Amino acid sequence: MTNYKIFTFGGAGEHIAMSLLQRDINKDCVFYFDTDPMSVEQSYSENKYCIGDLIFPAGCIEVAKEVFDAKYELFDSLTDDDSLYILVGAFVGATAGAFLLKTAELLTKKGKLFVAIGSLPFFFEGNRRYEIAVSVMEDLQKITSNIIPVPNDNVKKLFKNITLREALEKADYYTAEIITELLFLPEEKNKIISELLQKDSEISESILKIKNKCKK
Repeated sequence: MTNYKIFTFGGAGEHIAMSLLQRDINKDCVFYFDTDPMSVEQSYSENKYCIGDLIFPAGCIEVAKEVFDAKYELFDSLTDDDSLYILVGAFVGATAGAFLLKTAELLTKKGKLFVAIGSLPFFFEGNRRYEIAVSVMEDLQKITSNIIPVPNDNVKKLFKNITLREALEKADYYTAEIITELLFLPEEKNKIISELLQKDSEISESILKIKNKCKK
């Protein structure tokens, strides 16, 4: 696929953007948005945008939506192409959750093809954070069926004896692998990650479904 744009949101989105930029991905097609000025400044992404100057804790999604609305014209101008839009972030993040939802609404209004990919928090992070992530995912499901959740706990279980930091890094890499699969990009595969992708039948079926839509 040649026409695509990847929008990454929040802290998790920044890490995934970095993983994507190390691959056979068109750098001009990767965009990073955050409300944390320091993270944006330190990012190596060429297309990076600081939206406001506030860092939102999990759960402040409605406030983060207001920040998005204040920059609506920016997102409107970036979504005029007839491309496949891939929206990426942590479902539990206030910035990512709000921007995923608002961008999905905007793309739906414009009749654009898009997919939302988001991580679900580890269970040990507590019910509250998990409930927030599920709520964001349920709101997205009201807009589109093109959703691929990436449960962090599944990644940690499949890679034995790894630390939390390593699990997060694997999850970011795994998400980048999912995006690569969606874009049909030839690449020398990381064998372990590829095997993991094949074993995750739910994600594999979602990728196949979205690929079929892209071919129409």
